[in-house]
Amino acid sequence: MAEMLCVPPYGAAVELSERALAADRSKETTMKPINRRALALLGGLAAISLAALAQAQTDRYDALANSAMVENRPTPETSTLLKEELLFQRAT
Repeated sequence: MAEMLCVPPYGAAVELSERALAADRSKETTMKPINRRALALLGGLAAISLAALAQAQTDRYDALANSAMVENRPTPETSTLLKEELLFQRAT
């Protein structure tokens, strides 16, 4: 006697593949709790580092603005400081 192969109807195969695709999509779109914590931690660190950078820039500009002048002319130290700032601005 010949062996009979059992093939599901076309609609059943489509339904199974749609369920498999839906399961794959749900795996891709859900974020694990540990990833959320890591993302929050990285965001916090970025905010802190940007605040520190902004403070450092303010300090540098304050040093330039408050540098010593004699008779409205820069002192040798101030001249050196301004030249370094100009080189920095040209480089960036």
